[in-house]
Amino acid sequence: GTTPEHLVAADPLTAAVPPAAPLPALLEEALANRGDYRASALSIARFEAERSAAARLPIPIPTLTGGLKRSELAGAIGSGYQASVDFSIPLFSRGQAATALATAQKARAQAEADSWRLQVDAEVRAAYNVARIQQDRVTRYQESAAAIAEPLAQIGRVGYEAWAKDFGEGGD
Repeated sequence: GTTPEHLVAADPLTAAVPPAAPLPALLEEALANRGDYRASALSIARFEAERSAAARLPIPIPTLTGGLKRSELAGAIGSGYQASVDFSIPLFSRGQAATALATAQKARAQAEADSWRLQVDAEVRAAYNVARIQQDRVTRYQESAAAIAEPLAQIGRVGYEAWAKDFGEGGD
């Protein structure tokens, strides 16, 4: 027959609760995976580049052109090289309107990104707190189950030993 010493429980009464990742790492990961927040960050960079470009509008911009020139005069064909340098000098548009527009759009995109960051922060913190509460409940349940299980196991062991003594091994 089988003796109580050879019996082993298949599963432990308490399971390991995986540790939660630290909150700052969870927040960083959530922001990195949130498309609307990333889009706002890209908009900020775009409007900053536009503002920078608009700020350079008052600067004269040189243009260098060149190429092969061919002409025909009285049946004679002549060819040669041509090079020219042109400057665009802004007299009326100094880029103030474009700079102001890009600055305002960047501020709007920054406010939008801040709003997304606050929303993600609140959502992650709420989920993190719920997970901690649930982990605490699991731990308390495991501890209470273990506290109840040990006396029950002892009762079962005593009962089995009594049964084995009377009926199992060498009984009538």
